[in-house]
Amino acid sequence: MSIEFAYRRQQCILDGVMIRLIAIALAGIVLAGGVAYVFGHAAGLPSGHPICRLGICGNLLKTASNEPLNPFVWSDIAEERAAAGDTTGARDAFGQAVKLGPNVPPVLIRVVNFAVANGELERSTPHVRHVLELTPAYDNVIFRYLSRSEMTVGRILKEVIPDPGSGLPDELTKQSDAAGNHASAPGGEGRPRGDAARAWVAYLIADRRPEADAAYAWMRQRDAVTPALRNQWIEYLVGVKKDYAGAMESWAGAEKQDGYPWTNRIFNSHFSREVTGSRMDWILAPHPHVAAQFEDGLLLTFDGLENTAYGNLTEQTFLPGGRWKFSADAVADGLNTDQRPFFRIYDATDPRRLDVSTPMAPERMAVEFTSPPGGSWVSVTLQRRQSEKFDNKIHGTLRVRKVWIGGA
Repeated sequence: MSIEFAYRRQQCILDGVMIRLIAIALAGIVLAGGVAYVFGHAAGLPSGHPICRLGICGNLLKTASNEPLNPFVWSDIAEERAAAGDTTGARDAFGQAVKLGPNVPPVLIRVVNFAVANGELERSTPHVRHVLELTPAYDNVIFRYLSRSEMTVGRILKEVIPDPGSGLPDELTKQSDAAGNHASAPGGEGRPRGDAARAWVAYLIADRRPEADAAYAWMRQRDAVTPALRNQWIEYLVGVKKDYAGAMESWAGAEKQDGYPWTNRIFNSHFSREVTGSRMDWILAPHPHVAAQFEDGLLLTFDGLENTAYGNLTEQTFLPGGRWKFSADAVADGLNTDQRPFFRIYDATDPRRLDVSTPMAPERMAVEFTSPPGGSWVSVTLQRRQSEKFDNKIHGTLRVRKVWIGGA
């Protein structure tokens, strides 16, 4: 082998090595750029992307730069993933948000909103229940979700609505403080016992939902009906369902009083109890020329300054079909003019069915009458018509000690 041939052979080997080294260097540069690109942009990729399968996705950079222990940041990430179509990634991020903020209503309601948007409300019922335990702020939103879901009222009452006899356990409101992480509800306290359940039933009644019957019965079984809720229920039965017998039964079952409604269909007949605001109790509206006070019954004083038209004392009750007798134990003193107070009993839905009046005071205020078949929802009202006489300004007093309606 000549010296020149050996030299040329060695030169070719060196050239091949250099070419390989250059290729390796170029490949390294490309790989480094690719890695940098992946870490810079993997946050926006869906979890199913091949790059994410390597475990380097998940809003790594954003999480690291935005308080990784903040449940609101993870909620933001979850909603961004959901908007990008990454449902699985959104669930994972919401799971982290709930872990960091188990008692933060604004976080939990975002989880619920996501569940509703994806038709998964039933999977999120523990979060719904907990929001209701924590705050009334989202009641209307949650109640609309529930009323539009396919869940039965029985399941909602069992799994979602907090029992009216239960409250938020203290340990739940203390978890975040112990963990030191934003997890406590504002003030660290749950809403009062029974409020969520009563709010749910009130919502159903106001929305005239057929589930209201079962929900109200559920509250009665737990002895958790408040006067305000009972009054709302009575209004629903009377004004919407026209279930007058049911209204009487519900009212009588809640308001225990001797003789009512069996021997006397008038509630608070002696004017001895504080009025409740219900139409089935006395409603006494103020009048500028008639003073009213509860003293040995009800005492009305007409000031003599006006030709007063009065109809400010009323109560409603249900009278089954049949014969009835009304009477009022009343004493008048000094009443003048030809028009004086009397009691009128009439059908509140259609006075043509029933409309009778007692004699005017100071005569005995009593009358017998017949309630039509099917019964009558009646108003019992103390009235005085305006006089057409020249001397028409009424003065004097009327004391009503007892009002009674019973079988004739």
